[in-house]
Amino acid sequence: IFRRLLHRQKHEDSDMGLTSPPILSRLYQVISDGTLGFHQAAKVMDTPFPFPYHNLIQVFLVLYVVTVPLVVNAFVLYIPLRVTINFLVVFVYYALNEVGNNLEDPFLPYDPNELPLSMIQHSFNARLLSLGVVPVEPD
Repeated sequence: IFRRLLHRQKHEDSDMGLTSPPILSRLYQVISDGTLGFHQAAKVMDTPFPFPYHNLIQVFLVLYVVTVPLVVNAFVLYIPLRVTINFLVVFVYYALNEVGNNLEDPFLPYDPNELPLSMIQHSFNARLLSLGVVPVEPD
């Protein structure tokens, strides 16, 4: 799209020559910001989370589930409070682990918590096209 706008500005007699330079520079800045955001999102998507680190976290969570009840039972004497504290503490750590797993791949399309990338791209393209008719590149 950026190439098309440059081509249109340079090679066609259109109203873009009548547009003031600050507006055109702002247009190019917005397009540049969009391109930069796309490349940053691609960088996040292409950088995988280390698999051994993920496995180590899982092992430590299992050890945590085994040791926390022992420690809590040593200090808390009231049985319903023991059960409640054990459940809440272990549940919170597993919930934090699931949040981390969800953030690991933010661009997968199967989760309702994922980014609506197709809608964002469509909105961005619609805003670019609202600037004017984009000419077809010559073959």
